Amino acid sequence: MSETFITTITKLSTPSKVSVKVDAQYIKNAKEKKFNAIKDQIEIPGFRKGTITREIAESKLGVEKLYRSIIDEIFYEVKKQHSIVHAEKFMILGTLKDNEPLDIEFIAELKPTVKLVELDKITLEYNPDSVATEEEIKCAIELAQKELETLEDSDKKVLDNLDIAILDFQGTLEGEKEPFKGGTAKNFKIVVNKIVNGQKQFIDTFEDQLVGMTIDETRNINVSFPDDYRDKTKCGKKVTFVVTLKAIKKSIIFEGEDLAKGKGFSSYEEFNKYLKQSISDNKQKSYDDDFKKTIINTITSKCEISPLPSKMVEDECERQWMSYLTRLGKTEEELIKQDKYAKERFFDNNFKTAVETIKTSLVFESIAADRKMDVSLEEIKEYLTKVFNIFQYSQEKRDNLFKKLETNQQQFETTKVTALNEKVMEFLFSYFKGNK
Repeated sequence: MSETFITTITKLSTPSKVSVKVDAQYIKNAKEKKFNAIKDQIEIPGFRKGTITREIAESKLGVEKLYRSIIDEIFYEVKKQHSIVHAEKFMILGTLKDNEPLDIEFIAELKPTVKLVELDKITLEYNPDSVATEEEIKCAIELAQKELETLEDSDKKVLDNLDIAILDFQGTLEGEKEPFKGGTAKNFKIVVNKIVNGQKQFIDTFEDQLVGMTIDETRNINVSFPDDYRDKTKCGKKVTFVVTLKAIKKSIIFEGEDLAKGKGFSSYEEFNKYLKQSISDNKQKSYDDDFKKTIINTITSKCEISPLPSKMVEDECERQWMSYLTRLGKTEEELIKQDKYAKERFFDNNFKTAVETIKTSLVFESIAADRKMDVSLEEIKEYLTKVFNIFQYSQEKRDNLFKKLETNQQQFETTKVTALNEKVMEFLFSYFKGNK
């Protein structure tokens, strides 16, 4: 292609003007190849399929109609060779006649250039501390106990502080007749006057007024919403709750061997060993993830990257928007119907993230090229298998995605880029982890 296409790129203020001169012989050969591929499908009155000559077909149908795809193919090759992100104001100068060259002009935004920083000039300290502390093990045990905790009826008849109460209640704001939305519950569990993160579960003196209640007693509890309550429509308002104490419960906490067996282990020693290893593994992974982010941020900040085309950022925002819709399980129309500014607000909020994502991708692409790194089909499949394992995809879904990878070129190219980025990240992690 390089001998056939002569491409001149003229830098303008922001985009660039691209001029492509295509050799006359290339045009002639391309037309013959295209005509031979489609001649059996051409239908013209008075001629049998497959018998019409190229000259007659061109005169009857027009060269532009017959060979428009040749222009598309030329544009695709130029776009790929010169990293064109977006093109507009497309002009074809000349015709697709034999023995005549073809000139194409358009305005384009080019992929940004990257001047890589030398890795040996970057120093990063890798000092993980993944040993599980006694406090972390204690917290893990308490969490396990909470997961297995069961409730039984207490022998108590009168409710006291730190007792577990099961309540029915409904609240009515002062001056209103109907209970307010969110102010009604049945079989609600509360540990009376227990302080969690510096505060009680209910507002004002609600829990203080529960103390002393007996089972099946109904009591009116009068309180006021705080002035800084999260629902601004209720700030400072008085409310009356009609509360019935259904039951007083006590908590059964599993300990030692019973706790271990409840979590599926043969002994407490084995359970404790598992907790230590699990905490250690999680701390190591968390440290490594943070270290990788530090690597990315450090390298990207030290590389010289030319300005990003607006189209590139817009496309990345669109990609993230589509991913967001997938996670929500909604279509764009459904979400915008609920909130007409949803997409606009999403783009505004994710603009910075999109820019950083593009810069990282550009830097990784440049590192891969500089280090002559690539990924084979087997490496791509290995990468996908890791992803499938994380999301626990069924074998049927895995087979379908692998098939799509082999039959859909766009899907293959997209996955290849992602797998190559992963390979670059592992190279950088190993490089800085090993202190070069």
